[in-house]
Amino acid sequence: MNWLEISIYAGVALFLVLQLVRVLGRKEGHMGHGQSLEPRPAEPAMRSAGPADSGRGEAEAPRFTGPAGYKLRRVYEADNSFDPQHFLDGAKAAHAMIIQAFADGDRDMLAGLLQPSVLELYETAIDERQPGEFPPRLQRLKHAEIRDAEVRENLGSVSVSFEAELAIGEGDLRASHELWTFERALDSQSPNWLLAAVAPIEA
Repeated sequence: MNWLEISIYAGVALFLVLQLVRVLGRKEGHMGHGQSLEPRPAEPAMRSAGPADSGRGEAEAPRFTGPAGYKLRRVYEADNSFDPQHFLDGAKAAHAMIIQAFADGDRDMLAGLLQPSVLELYETAIDERQPGEFPPRLQRLKHAEIRDAEVRENLGSVSVSFEAELAIGEGDLRASHELWTFERALDSQSPNWLLAAVAPIEA
């Protein structure tokens, strides 16, 4: 190897070393200058990012439409973390979980989703279940819509109509039309809305 080749290789090596020092010496990303390593405060659950927040400014209120539009605005005025679309998504999930927990006789699950007076009714129905009886299970949720809302002092109440198809045993399907009312103390630290009433809807 002649002196020219040695000089070229030495130059390349020096360049790579300088680049490596330059990269390792930078402070970027979450460890960079001015970035805190302390966790950022968590945002309230009802304000978490989702489809309903897309393109909406922080100070802009969500849309209040449908049969209970102006009433939902009252809930928002009492608690501006309330978002109708997020609430409806949560109500659909609660609908499925409650029906499943009731079918399974899961009292612990029901206790976290129901108001005490409603929980007592569900537990009584579970206790009175006959051997071999097939409790209803959710086959398909066909439609869900917020139908009513109310604020009494600081208690928020929102009612959702559910049109569903329930399976009773093997091959036996039944249509279900019910109005579920969820309640929450709007000054509570908990974002959870609990089921407070269920009423049939005339088809």
